[in-house]
Amino acid sequence: MCRSDHAGRSLVELLIAMLALAIVTTAALLTFGAQSRLARTAGDLAEASSARRTSAAILDRELRTVTAGADPIMVAADSAGLRAYRGMAIVCGRGGGAVHVRYRGLRAPDAAKDSILRLSRAGAGEQALPLSSAVRISTHACVAAPGEDVLALVPDSSHLPGDVLLVFERGAYALSNRALRYRRGASGRQPLTAEVFLDDSSGVTLLAPGETAGVSLRLMAGDVSRPGPGTPPRTLRIPLLNLRAPLDSLEAP
Repeated sequence: MCRSDHAGRSLVELLIAMLALAIVTTAALLTFGAQSRLARTAGDLAEASSARRTSAAILDRELRTVTAGADPIMVAADSAGLRAYRGMAIVCGRGGGAVHVRYRGLRAPDAAKDSILRLSRAGAGEQALPLSSAVRISTHACVAAPGEDVLALVPDSSHLPGDVLLVFERGAYALSNRALRYRRGASGRQPLTAEVFLDDSSGVTLLAPGETAGVSLRLMAGDVSRPGPGTPPRTLRIPLLNLRAPLDSLEAP
C-alpha cells in the first residue's frame, strides 16, 4: 500500500516537473523570439540609416560641384546624370606635346574614363576635351604643393600657364532595384548601398532656380518581404552652386 502511494506521488511530481519545464521552455522561446525580432528590427533600421547617410553624402558631394545653367545635369524620376568631377589641375608648363599641370583630386586621372574641362577665360567659352593620357612627371617648371602631383596630360590644346582644368567623368546616380547605384558611361549600374530602399517611394527631383535648393532626394527604406510602411521617408535638399540657396543641406522632418 505504501508502495502504491509512493508511485502515485512520483507520477504526479513527474507531471508537475514536466509542466514546469514546458512553461519555462515556452517562456524562453517567446523571449528568444522577441529578442530576435528586436535585433532584426534594430539591424534593419541601422542598415537603412547607413544607406540613407551614404546616399546623401555621395550625392551631396557630387551635386554641390555642379554649376546651374553651365554643367549638364539630367534628372529623371529615379536618377541624376552629371559630369562627376574627380580633380582639378593648374597648368604650369608645356612640353613634348603635353601640358604640364599641378593636380589634386579624389583620385588620379584615368584616360579610360575621364575628360578635361578648361574653365572659360575672358571672351572664351568652356572647352571639354578627351583625355588621351596622364603620366606623372618631374619638371623644374612645376613645383607641387603638399597633396599635389605633377602630371603630363595629353592632348595639349593651347593651354596657358595658370589655366584651370577640371578632370571629370560622365556618370549617373540612380535609385533603382532598392539601392543607390552608379553608372559610368554605358556600363552597368553598380550598387553603392545595401538594397533597402522602396523604389516606389524614393526618387530624385530637380527644383527650379529660385527655390530653396537645386535637387531634392527622397529616400524611404523598408523590407518588401515583411508588411508595414517601413522607416519614415527622409528628404534631403541639395543646393547647386550659383543658386540663391543656403550652403548647408536642409533635411525635412
